[in-house]
Amino acid sequence: MGKAEVRNGQSAPATTGLYAVRIISAHAAAIVAFSYAAMSLYWAAGGHALVSTIGGYVEQLARRG
Repeated sequence: MGKAEVRNGQSAPATTGLYAVRIISAHAAAIVAFSYAAMSLYWAAGGHALVSTIGGYVEQLARRG
């Protein structure tokens, strides 16, 4: 992986651009997933920050305790 074939003195086009996009996308998805999980854990532990973003009945229930 990572080596380009050489034919007739020219190297084959590298696919590093597509590979980089995939790696960046995977890292971004992991960051979003862990952030979501951390916020859910915070709320489960009794935190109230950003609970207003949920709204409705869930917000009222969280504010009452």
